[in-house]
Amino acid sequence: MTGSRKNFYCYIVMSESGTLHTGHVGDLNLAVHRHRTKESPGKHDPKRLVYYEEFADERAAMSRAKAMKSLSRKQKLQLVSSSNPELADLIAGFEF
Repeated sequence: MTGSRKNFYCYIVMSESGTLHTGHVGDLNLAVHRHRTKESPGKHDPKRLVYYEEFADERAAMSRAKAMKSLSRKQKLQLVSSSNPELADLIAGFEF
């Protein structure tokens, strides 16, 4: 991988019922695809990517995701609304 830079992400996806799931990953497209195709563990069915942050360092992404997981639902929704008030799918239009 000479000259290439790997990015890492922490993210929040929202199910049709409004359930929020927070995680971290190196490939955001793949993570969203897995959530949409139910390849991701869990009893809920997250569908829309509503928030993400990008990091150059995996530890920073993991640390931020851990901090986000400790937030209350209300705090997570405030975080999402600060940059995505319509709760739009931020990955819409990407090919998997």
